[in-house]
Amino acid sequence: MRKLSFILIIASSLFVTINAQNKDAVKQLENWTFYGQGTKLLEGHGQYLLKEDPKASKGVGLISPQSYSTDVVMRYQVMALTPATVLVAILSASEKGESSNLNLPENYDGSINFWSGGCDNYFFAFHNAAHNYPPFLRRFDDNIGKTMLDVAKKNHMHVGKYYSIEVGRKNNRLWMKIDGKTVLKYKDPNPYSGGHLGLRIRGTGGEYAACLIKDLEIISH
Repeated sequence: MRKLSFILIIASSLFVTINAQNKDAVKQLENWTFYGQGTKLLEGHGQYLLKEDPKASKGVGLISPQSYSTDVVMRYQVMALTPATVLVAILSASEKGESSNLNLPENYDGSINFWSGGCDNYFFAFHNAAHNYPPFLRRFDDNIGKTMLDVAKKNHMHVGKYYSIEVGRKNNRLWMKIDGKTVLKYKDPNPYSGGHLGLRIRGTGGEYAACLIKDLEIISH
């Protein structure tokens, strides 16, 4: 009985430690640049809220303060809170050309125009059934234009449930996983150099977007 009690105490301690680490992980988003008309909020349960202004928003999101190399993985869990929410993860966002820096336009309103024409980036869109389209990966730049790199066979996500997301690149190889299953992949013959990471949400059909994010992890070499 004493041995069993000892094991339970250790297991309980480990559980608390792991939960504490997970709750702290999302706090790094407080250092990311927020853009658009809406709300960001670090909640007390280790969750980070992103929400559009229902009346005026053209999209809201976060951009990492750090630029990452061509070998980077971003993992997190996300829950869409409204059916109209389109979720986006962004890799290697930078000024056009060889730069790995990224500067937002003054008074940027969060619109898609900046991502589709104002900078280089890999754009992973998912939970986008409201657009009547499955998850996709696009590359945005002047030389190639709005190039669709891969499209998933179907939508995988529903409102009100957490899903594990992984987006990554290793040199010219890009991928996205939802709950451990690869849904998007591509080998870019002309890959970008490094750049910033981004998270973005946008509503559709006049309805606003909102989501919760937790357990953020970034791995870079």
